[in-house]
Order: sequence, then C-alpha cells, then structure tokens
Amino acid sequence: MNQNLANKQIKTTAVADGSFNREKQKETTITAVTTQGKFYIENIETTRVKIDGENATNKIIELNNEKNSVKQSNLFLLQGTTIAGLNVINIPRIYEKTKKPVITVLSKKPSEEKIKKAIKKVENSEEKLKKLNENPKYRKHEEKNIYYSSIGLNNKETERIIEKMIHKGNYPESLRITKKIARSITEANK
Repeated sequence: MNQNLANKQIKTTAVADGSFNREKQKETTITAVTTQGKFYIENIETTRVKIDGENATNKIIELNNEKNSVKQSNLFLLQGTTIAGLNVINIPRIYEKTKKPVITVLSKKPSEEKIKKAIKKVENSEEKLKKLNENPKYRKHEEKNIYYSSIGLNNKETERIIEKMIHKGNYPESLRITKKIARSITEANK
C-alpha cells in the first residue's frame, strides 16, 4: 500500500486543534496543514468540530477532497487520538476512507486510564471508548523521546518517517507548525 513511503519525499497533512474554552464554546477550529518535506507549506485548511463531540473523524475525512492539496498528501499526522478535548478520532476509519497511512505522535507517554476515566464523564462515552479501543496502540520510538501509533505502515517505516520530519528535538516539524497555526487561529477568534 505505502510503496516504501519512508524512502520518498513526504507530503504530509498534519491536523491539530488550538485553544478553546469548554464553558463558553460548543465548537472549535481544527487546522490541517499540508507540507512537503519538513518545511514547505503547500496549504492550510480549517474546519469546525464539536468540543468533546463525535465528528472529528468525519471532518478529517472531509478535508481529503479534490479541492485542496490534502488529497495529494501521502499521509495524515495527528497529535494523539483525541482532538477538541475528548472528540475521539477513529484512526482505522480515516485509513479505510482515505487510503492514507495515519501516524499519531505524542511527546509524553499516554495514560489510557486517565483518558478512559475522562471519557466516562462525557456524552456517548461507550461509543468513544469503543473507538479508542479500536485505535492502534502507542509505542515508544526507539531513538526519540516520543510515542507514536500508526496504521498503514509498519513500525520501522513509521519511525523512519518521523525521523525524516524532525528538524530539531524529538517532534515532527509539520505537526509543530500546525499546532502553532491552530493556536494562532483560535486565539484570534476568541
């Protein structure tokens, strides 16, 4: 499927949310930035998702349309499996619908217990927990101080892709850029 993606020039669509206030907002903006290699930004898209809702998966899939450069990207890069609070992303469904590998990256070891405990306090917790359990499990990168999960790539390919995308430190540059843009957008909209 991936035709040795780790050896190609990577075009990535990184997706991240910015800041939001659960008490004042029902929705927030998520940002998708398509980059070529580490630095060249091709496109920036935004969409709205419900805070602690259930529409993040569909919104990410909808970004992959013929009208923008997301369609031409090789893979999706996400910061974790939840966005906009506890809006759980169904990673296998994104892969199935877009035919693109999905890599999720976290800078700290995820605590499934804490996430599951928090999910039990919001609406549709059973559906959210089901999605969470279907997602690929996290593992520590062999050389970098980060955790990742992926679908559509084996672990060796995933680690090589992550390494290619790091400029400084341990974090993929395209995801770092996306988070900064997402924060700027959401701060400007407050």
